[in-house]
Formats: sequence, C-alpha cells, structure tokens
Amino acid sequence: MKKNNLILLSLTALGLTGCEWLSSSLGLTHEQPDEFLVQKNKPLSIPPNYKLVKPLSKKERESQSQDKAKELLGYHEVQNKGTVSSEKTMLAAASNGHQVDKNIRQKVDEDASLTENVPPKLVKAVESWKKQWKKNCNSS
Repeated sequence: MKKNNLILLSLTALGLTGCEWLSSSLGLTHEQPDEFLVQKNKPLSIPPNYKLVKPLSKKERESQSQDKAKELLGYHEVQNKGTVSSEKTMLAAASNGHQVDKNIRQKVDEDASLTENVPPKLVKAVESWKKQWKKNCNSS
C-alpha cells in the first residue's frame, strides 16, 4: 500500500512539473530578459563645483535661522521708537478697515482704574474659585 502511494505521488509530481504554468510559478524555468528592451543610463559625471563646504557651528546655524525667520516675517530693527512701515501694514490688515479710537489708551487706563476699587473679599473669593477649578481640571 505504501509502495503504491509512493509511486502514485511520484507520477503526479512528474506530471505536474511538465505543466508549464506550475513549473514557472515554482521557479523551475528561467526567462531571459530581452536585450533590446534594456535601457542604457547616461554615464555618471562629477558636478563642476564639488568642493565641500565647511559645516557651520551651532551658534552660526541658530543665528542664520533667526535671521531667515526675521526676514520672512518682515522684522526690521529700529533705532528710534517709531513704528516700521511693515508694522503699520500689519496693523491695518488686522483692523479690517475699522478705525481705532485715538483715545484708546485713556479708555484702557480708565478700565484698569475701575478694577482697583474692587473689594478685597471679592478678589479672594475669585482667586479661591480659580484654585478649585484648576484642581478639578487637573484631577480629571
């Protein structure tokens, strides 16, 4: 019985290796590439300027990146305390065409002076509520 199974198995294996699809999928056949389909690459060439540049130190890299960032943002160092034209254009763009009141500083100072007259008990109560709120936020 074992002998018959072995003979049957070997005949089946021999028959299947004759099958072209199975033999190619098992890797028993080798297909040659077509020599006319192979594309030739251009030869490698050395660029005209192949000198290596000395790497920058850490401080030089940081200052260079800061300078680039300042240039991109339109930052200019000003000797006097006036505003730069780029600042004026940014402020104009941020205001969306709305005119700002000329006495805005006085109004802000008046609002700040109103908070000076707040009773101390109220200030302590608000501060304690803030602390409790932060504890509740951190615990959850």
